[in-house]
Order: sequence, then C-alpha cells, then structure tokens
Amino acid sequence: NIGMAAEQDVLARQTVAPDTAQRELIKTHASRSAAILKDFGVANDDLLDIVSLHHDRDETLGSPRNLACRRILRLADEFVATIAARSSRPGLSAMGAAKKTVFGATGEDGPIGEALAAALGFYPPGTYVRLANGDVAVSVRRGTAANLPWVVSVTNADGLALGTYLARDPRDKAFAIVSPVSPDNVKHTIQAHRAIKALQKLPNLS
Repeated sequence: NIGMAAEQDVLARQTVAPDTAQRELIKTHASRSAAILKDFGVANDDLLDIVSLHHDRDETLGSPRNLACRRILRLADEFVATIAARSSRPGLSAMGAAKKTVFGATGEDGPIGEALAAALGFYPPGTYVRLANGDVAVSVRRGTAANLPWVVSVTNADGLALGTYLARDPRDKAFAIVSPVSPDNVKHTIQAHRAIKALQKLPNLS
C-alpha cells in the first residue's frame, strides 16, 4: 500500500466518505505501489507483478505462476482493511473481519481462506475476549487449538486498565474464554509491544 500510504492517514482521520480523487487513488494504488518500489531499485519481476495486481480479480493478467500469491495478498489485505477503523466508519472486530473475508472465502479463494483460518484461529490477533475471571483480554497469537488463542489480560473485571499486562492460558478454567468483546467497549489504548512482551513470559507457551 505504499502507493497511498500518506492518504491512508488522511482517510483514517476524515469524517466523510472518500471523495472522487481519493477513490481513484484507492483504485490505482496497487500499480502506483509497484512503480514506487521499482523506483527504489526493486528489480524482482515476480514481486512487482504480485504488488501491482493484488487487487485485480482479472486473473488473466500478469504472470500465471504468481496467481496464488496475488490471491493470498488480496485476501490478507482485505482482512486488514476490514479491521481498520476510520473516523467515518468503525472497523469490524478481528473476529467479524475473519468471518467476512477469511471464513467466507469462496471459489478459488476458498483454500486460501481455509489456510488463513487455520493460521488465525477463531480469535484472530487483536480480538478482545472476556475471561472467566472477568478480565478483558486481547488475543495475541493462535494457541494450541483454533478456539484457544494465547491471550493477555488488559483490564480487570471492573474495567480498570492493568498497569502490567498479564498473559493468560485459556486452557486454565479460571481464564477460559467466555465471550468475544466489541472493540467499542474497550476504552483504553492497547499497546501491542506490551502485549507481546507479556505473552513471552508465559512458561508453557508453545
């Protein structure tokens, strides 16, 4: 998305839908991105082919050997875009985005959706969940099973932000996942690097 990186910041903050010029930039950003990479000295034709056509559903274009890679990048890009919130619209929860773009993949995208679903699990990274002890936790990575992600508590049962994030193992009944939590109900800014650091302290992480 380097072809529209600056405009993405604008889109994230503006309170109205994209105007005509912005829609055109969104439409053409893939080819712009490839051109910028080429100007930077990128000479890998396969990489440039994948970037320039990753949003194009006309699969007769580009190199046939890169078709699977373009499908993977397109589906992953759509997943991330669906999560991203803007001032003009809320982002979907990670679980909602996964249901829409990953679990809902059909046709030639079906096997890619299945592979992404297997990698992400039922609670993709960034999903908020309520634990049996009342904590609200955030999923950091897939765990031992699709429904058992490794999570980190970020607020206590009273909704107060934890000064120290605490890694939790949902296989422990005390920290079993009770339900997903809407991002709109999490009023604190969650710092990803703190969540990852906390998870690394979990002794039985696998």
